[in-house]
Amino acid sequence: MWHKLMDALLESDTLLAAKRTADIKRYTVQRWQKIHGTPLDAQQVQLYLCDVRHGDLTQEQRLFVKQCQEEIDACYRSALFRLLVSGEIVRLHLASDIGEAAALLSPAVPAASEP
Repeated sequence: MWHKLMDALLESDTLLAAKRTADIKRYTVQRWQKIHGTPLDAQQVQLYLCDVRHGDLTQEQRLFVKQCQEEIDACYRSALFRLLVSGEIVRLHLASDIGEAAALLSPAVPAASEP
């Protein structure tokens, strides 16, 4: 249910949906280059992301794009959920601002000097 709600919120804003698509494209192209050592045509990835019937990609590349899309979608869902929860924490006066609320939700990260 949360997945559907977060996806609906993300898709309801066309600029956010476009930014997410651009992020997926960038992430996919960079990750492919790092793993395979060969370039992946960003324009073909863009076409595929806009319509899976388009984009001159191999089956392996299509599966890779889909996997990267799922990874970025999960990040966006998680970030949106955390933002909504942080806003509610501030609204209930459990934190003074979004930054403090986000810090309350984040796991403690040891300082560089700590083991």
